Amino acid sequence: MSRPRSHRDWFERDRAHATGPWEVRPAGGNGVSLIRSPQQAAGFYAHDSAPAFALTLLEGGGGRLGLTLGGDALEISASPGHCLVSPADTTLACEHEATMDLLLCLLPTTTVRDVLLEHGRHAGEVSFGRLHTSPFRDDLVATLSRRLWQEAAGDDPLGALFVGQAVHTLILALVRATGEHLTAELQQKGGLPPWQVRRACDYLRAHLDEDVSLDALAGLVRLSPAHFCRAFKQSTGLPPHRWQLARRVEGARALLTDTDLPVIEVAARVGYEDPNQLARVFRKHLGTSPGQYRRERKN
Repeated sequence: MSRPRSHRDWFERDRAHATGPWEVRPAGGNGVSLIRSPQQAAGFYAHDSAPAFALTLLEGGGGRLGLTLGGDALEISASPGHCLVSPADTTLACEHEATMDLLLCLLPTTTVRDVLLEHGRHAGEVSFGRLHTSPFRDDLVATLSRRLWQEAAGDDPLGALFVGQAVHTLILALVRATGEHLTAELQQKGGLPPWQVRRACDYLRAHLDEDVSLDALAGLVRLSPAHFCRAFKQSTGLPPHRWQLARRVEGARALLTDTDLPVIEVAARVGYEDPNQLARVFRKHLGTSPGQYRRERKN
């Protein structure tokens, strides 16, 4: 067997994982993906190393687990709500005595390094310390993992800007869970200069029907995604994904009021392939449906 590209290859290549249902969902374009295995049967599993950290959130089941990370053998106990981080580039064996419901978030080493380098950590220092050897509980880590899983399914269309920011926050939350402290980015004190605000906002308006990534938007003004996200919020009062969402709602309202385009076309023009996504956004932010909004304005 060739070396896995990611921990997801365990599920795709190892027949032991196919005994129960499982699903893989990519989360954005930076190599992050999520796996849900709601009926991971009791037994023994062994895997080759892969170039990603695997954050596991136990959603159901649990009990005693035997882990071997590299050459280190561990005996731990876990219950629903516990998290554990498997190191990158490390062989892993796991034996558990009960069926478990697992949600895995796979974070490529390069993605973790890029985030931590923005906070003064050298690439060679990347580690999550005790999170490899001891189950932990962290509400923010659990919430972000579940939110990324939901977003990857397209159930709540906040898009690539939200995913990029959520992944960044998740990595920082894992570092915080270790008890370590990061150096704040040197450039984070002020907002964006007016030309950078204008360029980013003009780009979002011009690409309202596209799923713009945080990396692409930050690259327009030659900043790191983390610095751009913080400074953009300072300058506009909203994080990039919320600003984009507000413009989409604004654009849809104008099209519904000023044109006779079908709702499905209105949705497509503001970035939603499925008109049901636009309907959910309208209900959440305006308390009405696109059709009702149009009827009230046309009468």
